Amino acid sequence: MLKNYAKNARLHGKFSQHAALAFVAAWGWSSGVVIDAAGTLSGKSRGLSTRLVENGFLKTYQWNRSNHIKYYYTITKSGIEFAAETHDWARDFAAVNGYPFSPMPDKIPAFKSHSAVHDLYCQMLCVIGLIKNSDAYGRAIIYYATPDLYGNFAAGQKVPDLIIEREHYIDAIEFENSKKSRPELLNFVDHYYRWSGRKEGGKQRRVFVYCINQQIANQFLGIWKLDEIVAPFAKNKNGGGWIQTSELGTKIEYTPRQRSVYIQTMQGGMDGLLRDISARGKLEARAQIFEADEYV
Repeated sequence: MLKNYAKNARLHGKFSQHAALAFVAAWGWSSGVVIDAAGTLSGKSRGLSTRLVENGFLKTYQWNRSNHIKYYYTITKSGIEFAAETHDWARDFAAVNGYPFSPMPDKIPAFKSHSAVHDLYCQMLCVIGLIKNSDAYGRAIIYYATPDLYGNFAAGQKVPDLIIEREHYIDAIEFENSKKSRPELLNFVDHYYRWSGRKEGGKQRRVFVYCINQQIANQFLGIWKLDEIVAPFAKNKNGGGWIQTSELGTKIEYTPRQRSVYIQTMQGGMDGLLRDISARGKLEARAQIFEADEYV
């Protein structure tokens, strides 16, 4: 049974601010539409990014490299302090209400113009994934926009663009918008072939690979074929090329779907994602276990 939380609007508003600031801090920057969507986890938040700027928690920058996003925002020192002060409270509040939570990173990533479009796609996929709440997806519990800071990945190991952990699943999400070399593809498929699926005693690991067009998707589908031999590769630090890190390869014996890997073409590109975000409502609270006064 879902709880009507109108009488606790102040607390949910406080959590919305924390959720939005933690999202910006985790990515290092974000856009207004995505920040507002991150706030909808706890209620309507249109204009949240503007209010956070007015409060001195976010700083605005013009961005001339996108036809869709005219400004981007970074978190200020005051925003970091507010997020840090409310971190433990927000974590407990999220657990009680069934909202996803992001830990504040020890080091906030910087805005990188060369990868900003790719990262914006990832942010949109992330926030949509957090608001989705169906039986197929499951409600998100925690997410890592910078999984390399949390995932205990070995040096040179493939790191996903983001991770969303749910009650029964750990979802790795990748966004691909450019062609890859054959060694990169072999390394990608080898890693996720071994990583994905159900591990004994653990949550099922799923992989969602979103490709900007069918040509990009076909690269992965052409490698992930039954009886294909794949192997881990790594960047050669001296020459910059790719070298195979092991003589042993992995034989593909299961289809992507059998390993819970979903390689798909995006519909509508960034326009489609923006429509998806605008069409989604808030993620409603679950019935609370504790009284809201405990969070005042």
